[in-house]
Amino acid sequence: MRTVALFEMLFGILTLAGGIIDYTGNGNMISLVVGIVIGLIVLVVALSMQKGSRKAVYTELVLAIALIAYFGREYFLIHAGGFFPGGVLSILAGISLLLLLAVLVQPQERKRIF
Repeated sequence: MRTVALFEMLFGILTLAGGIIDYTGNGNMISLVVGIVIGLIVLVVALSMQKGSRKAVYTELVLAIALIAYFGREYFLIHAGGFFPGGVLSILAGISLLLLLAVLVQPQERKRIF
């Protein structure tokens, strides 16, 4: 679960960067706000996933499905912009979804004594 949490932290950082880059390129204030809010949520939930929280896995799962639905529709169906950030975030959300499903199949980790 800790490796998946590290990927989720990277995913949160890239979401933050995507919102900022889209704002500087297009001047889209909504993209900046949504990128920062979702990026921070992903980072906070990934930090609690690092500690072994199963609720964090479910929260990340819902966020990944929502991001795939939004960015997948935007990039693959409407193709409103370039590959970045819509295509990159939809692919990263898909990888995140697969990793989170793999974590859910595994039994719950035991507490470590040391």
